Amino acid sequence: MDMSKSQLLQIWRLLIFTLYSVKEVIESGIAHGCRMEDIYGCLYFHISDQLRAFAQRIKTLNISFHLTQIPPQNLPDRIRHGKLSANGLPPATKFDRIDVGDTLSDDQHIGFDSVLMRWQPFLAKTKHAAIVGCLSNWLNPDSLPEDSPGWPTSAETSKAMATSSAFAGKVR
Repeated sequence: MDMSKSQLLQIWRLLIFTLYSVKEVIESGIAHGCRMEDIYGCLYFHISDQLRAFAQRIKTLNISFHLTQIPPQNLPDRIRHGKLSANGLPPATKFDRIDVGDTLSDDQHIGFDSVLMRWQPFLAKTKHAAIVGCLSNWLNPDSLPEDSPGWPTSAETSKAMATSSAFAGKVR
């Protein structure tokens, strides 16, 4: 799909200004000496300020990242059986965030139930802990069966998630 530069710019603007309050972006720019008409300059300073604040917060928090090359469908079992204890992932490991990537809808069709049942024991018991994933195949019309009635609505998706044994009434 070829897009013109103006189409790409419109999409970029839409994405950026749905993520950030235009008022806050302009205020950040003005605080750094930008004129309000220089929206990209204001955006630069706004994002820079946010990144600096994030970098300062990271210095004060106990944060660790665990990256592996183990397929995500195999990783929970390896942690559970202590095979990664030497790498700092004992069976009692709890995470505040677990990024399961595209395993929710990938070509291997691991699916919601399997992913959530495997990873749920490793999720910390805090109100902000979350399993994060991507459902990229839901955006691909080629991934729908020919007899499909169409895209699932958010209500249909919520209902499917709520009835999934892995969610057990945890969908809000």
